[in-house]
Formats: sequence, C-alpha cells, structure tokens
Amino acid sequence: MGPINGRHVLFGLLGFFGVMFAVNGVFVYVATTTFSGTSTEDAYVRGLRYNESIETHRAIEATGWRHAATIEGSQVVLTVRQADGRPVSRLVIEGRIGRPATQALDLGITFDADGDGRYVAETGGLAHGQWQLSATVHPGAGYSLPTYEMTTRLWSKP
Repeated sequence: MGPINGRHVLFGLLGFFGVMFAVNGVFVYVATTTFSGTSTEDAYVRGLRYNESIETHRAIEATGWRHAATIEGSQVVLTVRQADGRPVSRLVIEGRIGRPATQALDLGITFDADGDGRYVAETGGLAHGQWQLSATVHPGAGYSLPTYEMTTRLWSKP
C-alpha cells in the first residue's frame, strides 16, 4: 500500500460521516415513528382539574377501599374490598389493558360483577409478560363517591 495522500483522507472522512449520518437518520426515524410520546390524550384538561383529582383521591382513600387485580387465564379479575374486608358491590367498571411501553396492544374491557366484590373482564387471552390495567370505577347507588380512576400493573405468567 502506498503513502496516504489527501484523497485517502477525504474519502475516509466522507465515509465516516456518511455512516454516522445514516445511522443517526435510522435512529431518528425509528424514534419518531414508534412512540408518539403522548401518555394521555387530554393532558391539558386533566391538568386544569388537578385539584379536583386530588380531592377525589382523598375521598377514595378515606373509604379504605382496596383494589387487587390479577390475570386468571383469559380473564382479568379485579377484587374491591372495604377496609374491614367486606366486598364492595354495585360498581360499574370499565377500562383498558395494554403493555406499559406501547399503546399498540391496548384492549378496551368491561368488568362484570361476579359476586363477593369480584369483577371479571374477558380479554380473549393475553400474552405472557407485564400489562397495565387502567380502569374507571363508577360507584353505584348508595355510594357518595365520585367516579374515579385506578391504574395497576399486572403480570401474566408463562
């Protein structure tokens, strides 16, 4: 191989920066097309009602209600109990279940009362791994609570 001259240096620099720009271009394309960055569609409106959500959260905490969610086969089971362990009935619960990192697999679900504070939603079967349940709970007649939202992470075991 002969001595390195200006042409070798020029081609070396052009090749290096060409590869760098191409790889960065691929990274920018993938980053901007795979996740919108939006975790909630109405963030501005929710921000305006922030104090209202704090009061709702305090009202729910004051009841002592405890929520527990599990994935059982092709169903999501949500159990709601009072502080003393008695079941909470007459709730209307609807929500979404999806992967925590993407909205591509989100599935809208509606829970049906199964008795003893259990609410069951059919999912048609979920793949193994981590899921996030976001539910809107509408307390029925006899409760002086506003509609509220709950979010929890679930694990579907292999």
